[in-house]
Order: sequence, then structure tokens, then C-alpha cells
Amino acid sequence: NNQPRAYTLACFKLKMRIAVLLLVASSFLESLTYAFVVPRILPPPVALTTKGAPKPRSSTIVGSAKIIPVAYASTSAALLWRATKVFSNVEKSVLVATSALSLLNFAPSDNTRLASAKTAYKNTPPASSGRAKQERQAAKTWRLVVRIKIIGQIVGLFSMVGAKSSIGVMRGAATIMAANIAFILCGGGGSNHDDDGKWNPLSAATSNRIVIQCLLFCTV
Repeated sequence: NNQPRAYTLACFKLKMRIAVLLLVASSFLESLTYAFVVPRILPPPVALTTKGAPKPRSSTIVGSAKIIPVAYASTSAALLWRATKVFSNVEKSVLVATSALSLLNFAPSDNTRLASAKTAYKNTPPASSGRAKQERQAAKTWRLVVRIKIIGQIVGLFSMVGAKSSIGVMRGAATIMAANIAFILCGGGGSNHDDDGKWNPLSAATSNRIVIQCLLFCTV
């Protein structure tokens, strides 16, 4: 009886270690992907005059650039505090790694994406045809998927903080990865904008690579 139980425990610890490596690697590679993406040369937009363009509205949850760093810093601190309360070194590693990602990766990158989405939406007035319509649709999609990513990651982080078991911690981490998958599948690659709010879509290969990285983590 002790041998199967010891084997199960060893397998679980191995999965947790792999999960830590994949979580850190996927976020690091995602940062490199967006940092070194080669800008595409896009044709100049068609000048259109629009009247009565609606003013952009922001979600009360993620509409302010001040809320994002506070939310991520809070969950980062909470995860560190939780790490001091657990006895498993593997679970502690997952919590510490996610805490660092929340503060050092998610907070600055998502704050930049949110600002980019607001700028893109503001600078692309409604249009009915041509290049201008494509840019408007890309800005709307970018605005939506950025919010999906941020909300999903925050939900996952809070799930990890409030988890009552190691499995709950991993489910929270998987939720974070699922948010990144949804971000790409809902159009985050094709509607990608740079820091200045200019449309700069990722290639299909790059988008697929990000999804595969996240799927590898979720299936651990």
C-alpha cells in the first residue's frame, strides 16, 4: 500500500516541478515574443471624415491604468504570504514563481497592453469600408481580448491565493494559462497593437507557438 502511495506522491511532485518550469518559461517566452516581434509594413490608412464618433468607454474593472499594478501587486504579496504557510517545497516554488510573474511580468506588460488598447480604440474612428474598417475592427478586438486576458489572469491568481489544496493551486495556475489561450484564440494575435497603439499583427506561427506553450502547461 505504501509503494503505490509513494509513487503517486512522486509523480505529483514531478508534475509540480514541470509546471513551475513551464509557467516561468511560457511567460518569459511570451514576453520575448512581443518584445522582438517584427513590425509589418502596412499600407497607409484611408483618410475618412467621421461625425459624431462615440467616445471610448472603459470597463470599471480594468479601465484605469492605476488598478492593474495594484491588483497584480496585491496578489503577488498574497501568494508570497501563502508560500510561507505551506510545507511542500514544490508547492512553495509554484507560489513564489507565480508571485514573481504577477509583479514583474503581468503587471507591466498588461498595463502597457491596456494603454495600447485604449489608444488604438481612440485613434480609429468608426468606418464602413476599406482599410479604415479593418483597423477599427482590429482595435475593437484588441480592446476586448486584452480585457479577457487581464480578468482571466486576475481570477486565476485569486484562485491560487484562496486554494485549499495543491490541486487548487494548480487549477488557479491553469486558469491563468487558459486566459492566455483565450487571448490568442479570440484574436489577440491578429489584432495585436504595439505600445503606441498601432496595429501590428503577429504571424500565425507566433500565435500558434504561444497557444502550444500554454496548452503544455495546462496538460501537466
